[in-house]
Amino acid sequence: MADHGGNFNSSDIELEEIEDPFAKLGAKSIDFIIESAFADRIASKRSSKLLKYTKGAPGTVHTNATWMNRFVAFQINTLKVDPTIPPTGRHLERFFSIVPSKVQTYSSHGVPSFSWIKHGVSSLMGGLIFKHETFKLSSHERMRLSTTIDKLLKDGDVTPEPTRVAQWVTAALVIRLGDSYLLDALNNGTKSWSITLSRLLSMVLMAACASRTGEIGRSSKYVNMECLCFKDVDIRFDEHGDIIAHIVLRFQKKERHKQTMDRRTVEVRNLKDPKHNPVCPIKLLLIYGVRRQAMLYGGDMDSVLEQGRSRGTIVWKPELLELPVICAIDGPGKGLLYDKPAAAYQILQTVKKAGLYAGIITPIVAHDIRRGSAKDFITLPGAAKGVATAKTAVQIGHSAMSSTKGLTQRYAGDLDEDHWGPRLAASKTYLFGPQLADRPIKIARLRTDDVVSECEKLGVDPNDVNARATIRRQMKHERLLGAKEALDPLPLNSRVPLSKKPPNILPLGNSKRPRPSHPDTATIDPRLLGDALPHIQTGGPYLDSVQMHQGDDQDDGHGDEGDNAAEGLRDILGGSHSTTMTNNFLDRLHVPTDFDSDVSKIHGPAIDFMRYFSTLDVAMVAVLEEGQTRFEHACKNATYGCLYKNRYAKEIATHEPKCKYNAGYQLDERPYICTRCQSTFKHKDDLTAHVKRIHNWEPKECPKCPEGGPTYALKSELRKHHESVHAPGSRFVPQRCNFEGCTNHEDFAGNKGTIEAGDLQFMTAGRGIMHAEMPRELEDGDPVVGMQLWVDLPEKLKMCEPRYRDLRASEIPQVKIDDGKVNIKVISGQSHGVDSVKELAYTPVWIFDIEVQPGGTITQSLPAGWNAFAYTLSGTTSFGNGADKTEIGQYHNVVFEQAGDTVTAAVEADAKEPGHFYLVAGLPLDQKVVQYGPFVLNTQDQVYEALRDYQNHENGFERAKGWKSEIGKRMMH
Repeated sequence: MADHGGNFNSSDIELEEIEDPFAKLGAKSIDFIIESAFADRIASKRSSKLLKYTKGAPGTVHTNATWMNRFVAFQINTLKVDPTIPPTGRHLERFFSIVPSKVQTYSSHGVPSFSWIKHGVSSLMGGLIFKHETFKLSSHERMRLSTTIDKLLKDGDVTPEPTRVAQWVTAALVIRLGDSYLLDALNNGTKSWSITLSRLLSMVLMAACASRTGEIGRSSKYVNMECLCFKDVDIRFDEHGDIIAHIVLRFQKKERHKQTMDRRTVEVRNLKDPKHNPVCPIKLLLIYGVRRQAMLYGGDMDSVLEQGRSRGTIVWKPELLELPVICAIDGPGKGLLYDKPAAAYQILQTVKKAGLYAGIITPIVAHDIRRGSAKDFITLPGAAKGVATAKTAVQIGHSAMSSTKGLTQRYAGDLDEDHWGPRLAASKTYLFGPQLADRPIKIARLRTDDVVSECEKLGVDPNDVNARATIRRQMKHERLLGAKEALDPLPLNSRVPLSKKPPNILPLGNSKRPRPSHPDTATIDPRLLGDALPHIQTGGPYLDSVQMHQGDDQDDGHGDEGDNAAEGLRDILGGSHSTTMTNNFLDRLHVPTDFDSDVSKIHGPAIDFMRYFSTLDVAMVAVLEEGQTRFEHACKNATYGCLYKNRYAKEIATHEPKCKYNAGYQLDERPYICTRCQSTFKHKDDLTAHVKRIHNWEPKECPKCPEGGPTYALKSELRKHHESVHAPGSRFVPQRCNFEGCTNHEDFAGNKGTIEAGDLQFMTAGRGIMHAEMPRELEDGDPVVGMQLWVDLPEKLKMCEPRYRDLRASEIPQVKIDDGKVNIKVISGQSHGVDSVKELAYTPVWIFDIEVQPGGTITQSLPAGWNAFAYTLSGTTSFGNGADKTEIGQYHNVVFEQAGDTVTAAVEADAKEPGHFYLVAGLPLDQKVVQYGPFVLNTQDQVYEALRDYQNHENGFERAKGWKSEIGKRMMH
């Protein structure tokens, strides 16, 4: 190349422009930026101006704001400086020297903890750096601040002692917690089994996943579904039929904003050992899902498992995927709020309560389960499968830095093993773990009077809500400490045997055998001896109700001795059978000895465990207290006239497919809607007639009956009365209205009646009725005594029209046997060739009023296979034959085994008084029974529907609107 003698300048060369290959990247977004430049300028300015220090979780943001508010108040009021100017190190030094004395602490040490003040320094420093661009502490200022904090510690203004001593709740203790929690509910009862099982599931999920409470429930200050939801639980069946679940912890601490593939997933497997049933997350998830009807395929446990195996997976209903697995509790034991996650505090309280049931003397909290999980892990033999190592990084070409930052582990995915089962198998009670007792820790109930007395003793106003709450907390804490001090700690590493129970051998024979359902101390239900029968304006019970009055002179001396005599009557005629199972296959268990319960219910075969707890008390449904309101979902057809609303989206999803309101139905088929009850009609004339007949009908008496007879609220009821009473060949006599006697009845269908001593009334509630029953005040002042029996209707008759009739004592056939020593009133059924009055009730039931004189004996035949019981009213009666004869005293309920077709009863010849009892038998109904208060139906959805009908005055309850009891008014003083 030629040399230009040093006169060459490369800048003089004109180079050809090369087109930038990246010039058009982002062109579409750039166009949008240009188009909205003015608006974005304002929006970005506003965003920058209003930006707050909100980094971190809501709880962290709350804490940061608290410390900043304290410091700003100190700047303004104490230092008298401008808080918009960056503070100096001396300002911070003075602030932290006085702040420990300005906060209230619940610590037993009386001063805040050292970790609290350290967290405050970190929190405030971050806030000040965000707030002030030029804020910075010199080395000198940092050292002075550090020395200030150290001086607080040395002077005792803060304490290095923790608020509580951390414990290690290992898998062995989790077994104890689970067993004790279930056994306590079985022994002592629970307001809601759904709540109990949900609480147990929350503890077991924490232990099985080694998680925090905020990864299962919702952490403090969060407001959305930041919790474990159904979409996070994937349950599948492998080729061997084993059940495996993958649980995604989307809200693991510090990782809440990670992509789904990077979130921690825990594998759990179905536990095979029956002793681990209460702590098996798979079983509890399936039980909980069946109770909640959360599965898309299958209803009961057997069908869910069958569908799951055939499909290879459990499929949750789509509307539940975004809803929480562990739900909040609506008040003290009312029910579960399916659309609201459980707070982390709820799980904490569950663990504390379970610790008391398990006899754990040392206080434990939920996080101790996580610590115990770590203790379990270090004792497991062998390396965990699925952990990415340095060798793994080399094999896939990752650098050491990538491996250190966790990238290689994210490539490898989650651990490919279940660690919960091996932990349960290998775990032992930690030698230095919580101190254990030999029985549950029971605290005496704290009554309101006790709290008020303590407030007055301490000079605290009992009406001061906050002060009273503080006193209550202190009293509960003192009682808890007292209860724990009274216990004898177990020796270390000891196992506590369960008390054994003998097997329950049921005799079989030709006759029904008596099985007393109450101890000798049981007495009549005092509610049967009260001054009134509490049925004023009660919603329809969907039952046949039989009320039996014994007379005016019955002794009420036992009225205050107990209320357990009627226990179990609901199940006798409904076909439910209580079976006592033995626990002879279990010798020892890590549970307190106070639990004298049938352990086979929790440690029996897996399928029996799952069936039992998936159906136990599933009839209970939660309703809101009167006056409360909550958000309700509306039917999508609301624009077409549908008024259906529900708190739960799943109920809306069930309703919408069968909703009759839609554009085509309303406009083409039944376009005329009654504005008062929402009924629809094809023709306008039909609507007019409906309004006149139903809503504008004026109640009137029957013109053919004597004056003062019943008033008929509906024209249709008056017509039925004419057809049944006044038509030729009627099988019924006209109703009598006699206001002198024992008990008055009236209902919104216009029925009225008075029953005297020995009379009966039969009321079929059917699709629903409101009624009142009031005792008449007797001239001699004696109380009115009566008995009432509720009998479930067959499913096909649940929606029949309600009806009512009296049965006078003079109408009841009677028969005497055994030379006149036994008198039988045949109320319903047949006895010794005598039949009762027909067509009293829809449900097949036999009822006998039997009185046996001393020396008398009766053998009453009953239909084979029927359930039967006897209720003793007076005297002592022997039931059974020979060696199986059992003497039963007054006010006992005797339940007979289903085998056999006769009942034998006798009174000893030297007895001082006759034996008087009722004998009742009924056909078992092979149907599911779901009860809530007076509503008795076959499914939970039907109960919900009945409650809505009652509240909205629909589908049989139209006459309830505005109806008031006249006889009830007369009883008011």
